[in-house]
Amino acid sequence: MVNATSNSRILTLPTRVNNATVEQLQQALGIKRVCEQHPHAQFNPFCQYEMPEAGWQIVDSDVSPYQKRLVRPDGVQVAKLFYKESFHSGSIELIDSIAKAA
Repeated sequence: MVNATSNSRILTLPTRVNNATVEQLQQALGIKRVCEQHPHAQFNPFCQYEMPEAGWQIVDSDVSPYQKRLVRPDGVQVAKLFYKESFHSGSIELIDSIAKAA
């Protein structure tokens, strides 16, 4: 477990990114991956990321119990999180407006 700095928060997110590279994801959201990435995502389907502020949250969506949303402290949804419980895997997808800005 990685410890967050006093003004940040550590969240565990899916490793695979659907509509961007991991580097684009980190740049667009201002987050930093703090766990080592195995070359094959299926061996480490989740990774810890340091959020720049403590108010970031993962919230339920109204779409499916297997979808969550990553929300900034100002309440803006920035990414969709997809989970495949039976396969112990998932993926992350930047919200379109965030992805276009990346």
